[in-house]
Amino acid sequence: MTIATDPHYDYVDVSQASSTLSIVAYRLALAEAGTPRPLVVSKIYRRLPEQGGTNALWTRFFVGAASARFHRPSLNHPESIIAFQDETVGNLGRFIARVPFWQMDIRPEVVNSSPQGVSTHVLTDLENHYAIQLTGEGEGEKLGLQLSPGNWNVTWIDPATGEDIVNYEITLYTSELELDIPSELDHRVLHLERIAD
Repeated sequence: MTIATDPHYDYVDVSQASSTLSIVAYRLALAEAGTPRPLVVSKIYRRLPEQGGTNALWTRFFVGAASARFHRPSLNHPESIIAFQDETVGNLGRFIARVPFWQMDIRPEVVNSSPQGVSTHVLTDLENHYAIQLTGEGEGEKLGLQLSPGNWNVTWIDPATGEDIVNYEITLYTSELELDIPSELDHRVLHLERIAD
């Protein structure tokens, strides 16, 4: 952490300390020290869906890592691992192409309420795009958000497939929004995009 906040460095490599909590801790420390810089994160060892590989990669994006990758497979790993890694990176890449993430900040305060046992990570520019990752059980329950009134396109995405689950438009007249969370998933992504007047 001392090296991370040293002003002489252009980026921080946290590849060996890349849990969600440690990435958030580094970001907070860099902000407090006035030395914001990219966090390079590598070596995701959870190489399969049942090991949480999809969750691990998407979470690194949502908590502000500048880079992330799966650990390279060795010769004794089956082709299914390589196929999973390629598909997972591709699904995240297609989502990233939909949002101007370089203009977005981590803003957990926009979540007013979420089901017990569900964790949320938020990226937003507070004007036109909100991207929210939800992990954990909470099927059929509500997510409460704080955002500006207007017309919004609401899209729920399944990170495991990269496909849209639900897509619809809403008109918000107040600064509070409550949405139903899609059921039967323990990893969901919500994208809210303002519709131009």
